[in-house]
Amino acid sequence: MSDPTDQTVTPPMQLQYVATDGGAYVIAFPAPKADVPVAEVVPVEVVAVEVTAVLAAAAD
Repeated sequence: MSDPTDQTVTPPMQLQYVATDGGAYVIAFPAPKADVPVAEVVPVEVVAVEVTAVLAAAAD
């Protein structure tokens, strides 16, 4: 886990995936600040794992 003294912004991990007509997924979550790029708020690795899990579940 992260250092409890680390005060970096951590958004709620309530990612929502909405399937589009093209089969792509749109990731939406409550961002702490609108001007913060998603890549700086949520590590790309975390998003990639979540998307992979959703795609795998959808393929069943």
